[in-house]
Amino acid sequence: MRLFIILVLSLVLKASASAAEHTPGIWSELTNCTLVKSGLNDGDSFLVKHATREDVFRLYYVDTPEKYNTYRQRVLDQARYFSIPEQGVISAGIAASNFTDKFLKGEFTVVTKWEDARGDSQPRYFAMIIKEGRHLSTELVRNGLARIYGMPTFERWPHGYPPKIYLSILKDAERYAQSKKSGIWSQADSSAQVSGLANLKSQGVMHVGNEVLITTETEQSLAMNDRMLNINAAPASELETLPGIGPALAAAIVAARPFSSLEALVEIPGISANKLAAIRPYIILNEAPPPKKTADYYYADLKQYLNTEITVAVASLAFSDASSPEGFKAIQLETSFEGRNAGSIIALIPDEYFESFVEHYSLPGREFSGLFYEYKDEKVLVYQRK
Repeated sequence: MRLFIILVLSLVLKASASAAEHTPGIWSELTNCTLVKSGLNDGDSFLVKHATREDVFRLYYVDTPEKYNTYRQRVLDQARYFSIPEQGVISAGIAASNFTDKFLKGEFTVVTKWEDARGDSQPRYFAMIIKEGRHLSTELVRNGLARIYGMPTFERWPHGYPPKIYLSILKDAERYAQSKKSGIWSQADSSAQVSGLANLKSQGVMHVGNEVLITTETEQSLAMNDRMLNINAAPASELETLPGIGPALAAAIVAARPFSSLEALVEIPGISANKLAAIRPYIILNEAPPPKKTADYYYADLKQYLNTEITVAVASLAFSDASSPEGFKAIQLETSFEGRNAGSIIALIPDEYFESFVEHYSLPGREFSGLFYEYKDEKVLVYQRK
């Protein structure tokens, strides 16, 4: 009770400054970024200006062909992946670099945990690059200019996808590129990936980098559980992530809502029974109940849980510019439980515990208990001094 009174009194004081950027292991979302022209830029690695800094970022999940033959073993690995002659890799690398340069014109967002990407001349950091809702990694794969290979994220990035789900999105993009013979796949008619594409689909074989995973229909459905879309509520941009659903069909789905059954989707021109069967494992009519120990679980019953101590399972951390009372710092907790993601919540942490909190909760599998409270019209989770 004494802690509660002290906290309430502190709320009238001015907000403290938000946490500084560039802490390894903590998600940062850098907005209004611009590309800096540099000789080190290529399809998957480039120099970026953000605020007053310039840093080199390397894409998570994908690897574009080399522009030069400097690292011959890497060129040979890429040639084997695409089943093309070695000399075809370099021309594809130049095309990928040009694609990325065009994609990054104007401003874009960088999402990074400042993980070391082993740069040569200067440090590089792994990142997701997003512009107008589109992910550069996905677009490179979809246009046949990158392989699914390299460093993945180990949890969902802020406002993004869980790793298994994003890998499935990338694989769908790669199959699209193969079917259209886009980019480097135009040289790969004899490759197992292209010639056996129909057979791979029917047998449920998924290539992830150089690894082959055999997945049953049930396993694929389970992997997508934390991403099932409410067909009556999901925005068009999310509907477009479904297999075979492009902008036109996504817009048609939005225009035809609400649906009383999933079967009603076949009334939309362009959605056949086969297409419905392909997207059915990923869609629902109504939202599933939020999993326990997540932000959404407590948001769903504020009357019961507000002003009580609650426990959330922390999937990852992200910096936040939310207001905090004097003596506290704010940080965003992305929550999940038993593999299912469900919402984020701002945590208010006393200054003296902030660094140790970040270090402890940057590791996966941690649970945090705090006071579920309302501060400046926002629901927050307050660290309680014991």
